[in-house]
Amino acid sequence: MTDRPSMRHPGNLPPSQQVLICVVAFAVIVFAGWQHFLQPDLQQLKDREREGRTLKSAYKAKFDTAVSLPFLQTRLQQTTEALQLQLRQLAAPDDRGSVLQDIATTAQAHGLLFESAKPGNTDTLADYSVHAAGIRLSGNYHDLGRFAADVAAMPHIVVLSDLQLSAADHNSVVMEAIALSYHRRTADDDVGQVRATAARDLP
Repeated sequence: MTDRPSMRHPGNLPPSQQVLICVVAFAVIVFAGWQHFLQPDLQQLKDREREGRTLKSAYKAKFDTAVSLPFLQTRLQQTTEALQLQLRQLAAPDDRGSVLQDIATTAQAHGLLFESAKPGNTDTLADYSVHAAGIRLSGNYHDLGRFAADVAAMPHIVVLSDLQLSAADHNSVVMEAIALSYHRRTADDDVGQVRATAARDLP
């Protein structure tokens, strides 16, 4: 009696199934090789490409900075000169009284009556201090306008804030304002600011 060949052995399968098994086996081998060998290399290649783009962006930024460096240096010099000009326009630390005197003199030059001046608070900032003084004067409306223009054009920085106008007798107008004069800082201002900061930080 002749033994019947086993259909479970691949060699005994029909040709179509043998081809299918070969294709599946080849696909499995390719997939395993891609997972273990090609994928790490592809990931490393992507990392290198990303690093290359980063380096190109950094190079472009540095190149643009180098190209614009002369322009930036010129702008820095212009800004420094403008700042020095502004600092020169600040009144001396002890010129508070003289600034008020200049305001009174300007008012009298326009025929205005300088009625009063009341010193106010002093705000100490990083690079300068601001002294406030309440002023009251009266006179012709147009003369008051010319007075305000001359105050704005004074050699030192003086700003009129909180302007209030009211009618008075004999066609005159009363002006009340806060004159803010800007002064250079002193060593005492620095000590005072340090003490104020320390007191504010205490629990």
